[in-house]
Amino acid sequence: MVEAFKEVDGRHLLFVIDDSSTMRGHKDHLYQTCRAMIAVASEVKRVQMVFTSNPTTFIRDRHPFFGGGPKHMVGKIRKHFEQSSMVGTTNMESRMGKILDKVAGKNMKSTSIYIMTDGVWQPSEAPGGGVEVAIKTLVQRLKAESKYRDFITLQFIQFGEDGLGTGRLQYLDDDLPTLEGMQD
Repeated sequence: MVEAFKEVDGRHLLFVIDDSSTMRGHKDHLYQTCRAMIAVASEVKRVQMVFTSNPTTFIRDRHPFFGGGPKHMVGKIRKHFEQSSMVGTTNMESRMGKILDKVAGKNMKSTSIYIMTDGVWQPSEAPGGGVEVAIKTLVQRLKAESKYRDFITLQFIQFGEDGLGTGRLQYLDDDLPTLEGMQD
């Protein structure tokens, strides 16, 4: 993981936390995963995170000297899950649309986005749960701005083994890039 984060040197790192009720059963695993990933990422650069229930409020890591770092960030996740009254599933199409709009805003910077989710989102007929709409919009925006293919990258990290969630994430990972001509 250290080497992977070194490869993204100069990029912004954003952790998107799906905080729907279906993720509550995975919260301990989520805390452990975030603690490990944020600890390694913090060695390379500062990170940000955002919860899907509040997709326009990005939380920045504070400098470790001032009580920031992985412990601070995971503490925010714990506190959020303890205080949040999120019920039901996430409208991930809308939420990811808002997050990607903010990332690709007027001061767009190269960014690696890590989405922590179980893939169990609001019902949708779309194979990617509707998230493919937000991704396609992002790709069009990057093309219009003449940005390189991996200017903004997305990595879904699945919690649990829900079949629907797995199918959606596999579609977004394996099939969507082919549809958009974004093969590695």
